[in-house]
Amino acid sequence: DARLAHRRKKEAAGTKGTDLHALAEEYIKSCIERGGFADSSGAGDSDPLRDFVKWAQEKKVKFIASEKKMFNAGYAIAGTCDFVAEIDGKLVIGDVKTFPKMHSADPFIQMGGYALMYPEKIDGTVVVKICDPADLRLAKYKTDPFAVYERNAIEEDKDMFLTRLKMYRYNENFVSPKN
Repeated sequence: DARLAHRRKKEAAGTKGTDLHALAEEYIKSCIERGGFADSSGAGDSDPLRDFVKWAQEKKVKFIASEKKMFNAGYAIAGTCDFVAEIDGKLVIGDVKTFPKMHSADPFIQMGGYALMYPEKIDGTVVVKICDPADLRLAKYKTDPFAVYERNAIEEDKDMFLTRLKMYRYNENFVSPKN
């Protein structure tokens, strides 16, 4: 039983994260149906989702798209961003993450890829962290269950995405001299 406890705990945390992501997606879609702007409709009982709604209202976020599927034939890439919105008159791509700590620039590099796929000029990106308040890792990392990280270095993030894409494709096609 003890041997499987870690796996059960990890799977339960993953399910809670998926649930929070789904709640945020549902809320964004309902905002779009009502004209795009955030209001308290559908905020639900989830503390992190209430924080998300409060943030969206305070920033006067206008959601334009949810789970937007995109591609760029020139780079042969495709993906789905969590949302596209207007914030402070700027078009941004957003991603909802359900892990308790931002470990790296990876989410912003990921959105640099989305910016390469989006048909209009993207002005910035935003990562919204929504976690289960009961997640024990929050205490470990000394972080809150909700946070917003905004970034306006979209050209740098696109360049980093293309660099990583090039490295990935190089490694995928590399033929070892030992063969």
